[in-house]
Amino acid sequence: MSEIHIYDIQTASWHSQTASGTPSDEASVPGSRRNGCSVMAPSPDNSSYNIHIYSGDQPGNTYDDVWALLIPSFIWVKMYEGIKSIRGMDD
Repeated sequence: MSEIHIYDIQTASWHSQTASGTPSDEASVPGSRRNGCSVMAPSPDNSSYNIHIYSGDQPGNTYDDVWALLIPSFIWVKMYEGIKSIRGMDD
């Protein structure tokens, strides 16, 4: 999720913003996923926002992690990773 698509309701237009994590570490940006849960939390003075995502899946993989996208810097921070990978639970 290094490319974030943003819809501007005021101008009715889409924009794209690059997000990053730890420099030169691909694992510091969450992989694309579906069926996750997300929530936005503003700072007390509304000067910044955190979008938290939990879980989600891709074909053959289910995530057990929590990430925060820090806005306005558009930096990903891994907040939690499950103790055991859920990949291949049926094995």
